[in-house]
Amino acid sequence: MSEGITGIEYYYLPRILNNTSSTSVLDTLDISIFPIFAEIKESVLGFLKSRYCEIRDMEDIKDFLIQNSKISNCLWVAPDVIYKYFGETNLSLELSHDPEIENDEGELFLKIITKDEPKEALKKLNELDKKWLLPIIMKEEIYNFNTDLEFK
Repeated sequence: MSEGITGIEYYYLPRILNNTSSTSVLDTLDISIFPIFAEIKESVLGFLKSRYCEIRDMEDIKDFLIQNSKISNCLWVAPDVIYKYFGETNLSLELSHDPEIENDEGELFLKIITKDEPKEALKKLNELDKKWLLPIIMKEEIYNFNTDLEFK
């Protein structure tokens, strides 16, 4: 963590930065040139790892989050929300690309690793999506983040 930024600022800074309108100057800048943005994305990934989330392809995901900063807000709260539905469970974060789409930036999946029966797990996932994920992605206009199940 940068010496000039406290943990609280690391937690709230992404929210402050994402409160800009779609025509904000921030949206027109290549924010990867600002080291603070890279540190924030690294911080949210470190937070997820501490909450039993496997990060698959760390560098690709970090780059993706720099370009899609609104998703970080979801990632800060996702483990606690997921644990309410699935209990203490492991997670994985994975960037998926559609090979049929040219220059596909990808879609980030937060996978819930569960031992639940498929029918029960799907019921929980549908409830999670309905009450948490869908309202967020509609309000924030985030169309490249999703949750999914991975069965053990």
